[in-house]
Amino acid sequence: MIKTPVVILALSLALSRPAAAALELAEIFSDGMVLQRQARTPVWGTARPGEKVRVSFRGQEASAVADEQGRWMIRLPPMEAGGPFEMLVRADNSIVLKDVLVGEVWVGSGQSNMAWRVGESKDPEKEAREAVYPRIRVSHKPCATVDLVHCRFPKARWVAISPETARELPATAYFFARQLHRELGVPVGMIVRAVGGTPAAFWIGSRARRIAEIEEVAAQWKPVPRRFEGPWGRYFDGLLEPVIPYAIRGVIWDQGESGTGIPAVKSDPMRRLLIRSWRELWGQGNSPFLFVQYPKGGGWRRDGPLPPVPEQYPAGEWGLASLEHAAQSVSLPDSWMAITMDLEGGVHPLDKQAYARRLAAIALGRYYGKPIEYYGPLYKGMKREGNVLRLSFDHVGTGLVALGRDAVQGFAIAGEDGVFHWAEARIEGDSVLLRSGNVARPVAARYGWAHHPKWCNLFNREGYPALPFRTDAEFSPASVLDAKQH
Repeated sequence: MIKTPVVILALSLALSRPAAAALELAEIFSDGMVLQRQARTPVWGTARPGEKVRVSFRGQEASAVADEQGRWMIRLPPMEAGGPFEMLVRADNSIVLKDVLVGEVWVGSGQSNMAWRVGESKDPEKEAREAVYPRIRVSHKPCATVDLVHCRFPKARWVAISPETARELPATAYFFARQLHRELGVPVGMIVRAVGGTPAAFWIGSRARRIAEIEEVAAQWKPVPRRFEGPWGRYFDGLLEPVIPYAIRGVIWDQGESGTGIPAVKSDPMRRLLIRSWRELWGQGNSPFLFVQYPKGGGWRRDGPLPPVPEQYPAGEWGLASLEHAAQSVSLPDSWMAITMDLEGGVHPLDKQAYARRLAAIALGRYYGKPIEYYGPLYKGMKREGNVLRLSFDHVGTGLVALGRDAVQGFAIAGEDGVFHWAEARIEGDSVLLRSGNVARPVAARYGWAHHPKWCNLFNREGYPALPFRTDAEFSPASVLDAKQH
C-alpha cells in the first residue's frame, strides 16, 4: 500500500504525456499558410516509424510511410492559385489546417534591413491604416531579444496583413508582397527569417560545407565574442534549414552592413557561395535570388539640384564595390541586384517602399512576364569611331535620358596612357557617344567610377539609374549579359 501513490503518480504522468510518435507537421505548416502555385508541393513531418500518413487537399490525396526515424514526406501535384482551403493530414491521429491559400511564396532574409518593421518605416500610420490585405500572409520569426548571442525565436505562425498586424511585420517583405499581389491578383506568402547584425557566414548552412569551396571558406571562420559569436551557419541552421524544402518562387536578400564575418573574404564571393548553397539545399534549380545593392544610396536622389562633376577626375579604385556588385548581378543565373544608388541611403533607410518596388519590378518583369522595364541601363559594349567612343546599353526601356541637366555627366575616357579625363557625352538612341579634347584616340571609358557619385545622371525614362561601370577591367558587367539574360 505504501507504493500505491508512487504507481498512481507514474501512471498519471505517463497518461498526461503526448505520444512520442504522434503525427506532427513541420513548424512551417499551420493555419493561414500559403502554398506555391504551379509547383510540386512538399508536405512533411514526423509520425510513428512505419506508420502510413495521408494528406488530403483540394480533392487530391497523397500518402507516405514514415521511415525508421519517423520522418515522412509527400508531394502534392501542381495546382493553380486559390483558397481558402482546408488540408487534412491523417495517421493514428489527424491534423486539420484551415484557411490555406495557394499563390506565390518568397523567402526574405538577411540582417536588420530585412527585419525592419513597417512601424519603423516611412509613413507608418498611413501604411498600417491601409494594410487591408487578407490574402497576403507572412511567416516571421523575429528575434525576441536584442542580445544577438542569445537570440530567442518564437514559434512561427502565418499572419494575414491587417491594420492590427502590419506595424510589427517586416516592411520590405510586406511591401514587396503587396506589389506582387496588386499586379498578379493572387495570394502571396512571405517567409521572413532575418536577424540584425548578422554576417553572411551565419546564413550559409553547416550542411553546405560538403561543397569544397564553402568548406575552404568555412575553415577560416573564427567567432568574435559579443559580435559574431557562435558557430558557422548558426542562423541558417536554426531558421531556414527547418523550412527546406518548402516550395518557393524565390528569395529577396538584404545584407551587407555586417560583412561576411571573415576579413579575408569579400561580400560578393561570399554571396555567390551563399546563393549556390541555398539552391543546392532547396533543390529547386536556379530559383530567382534578388538582392539589394550595397552600400545603399549614395547617388543623386533627384530631391535636389544635380551637383557638377569634380574638377579633377577621381583617382584610385573608389568604384570597385560598384563593379563587383554589377558583376554579381549578372554573373550567376537568375541572380539580380536591385539598383538603389538613387534612393535614400544610410545604414537603415526608412523608405522601404522604394526598395521593395525595385525588387518587385525585377520579379514582375523578369519572372512573371509583365511587359515592363525593370532595370537601369547596363553597359553592353563599346566601339571606337575615330576620336569618339560609342557605348551601347541594354535595359534602356523607352529611352535613355539625362536627368537634372541638359547633358549627360559622369563619363570619363582614357587613351593608351590610361589617364582618364572627363568626357562630353551625348545620347543617340540606345547609345552614348563620348569625346574629350584631351584624348585623341580613346580606348577605355568609365561611368560613375567614384565613391557615392552624386553627379551621375544617366537614367532610362522609367526612372532607373545606370549602374556605374568601367570598360578597362578584366570583368565587364556586359561580358556575360547576352549569354545569361537573353
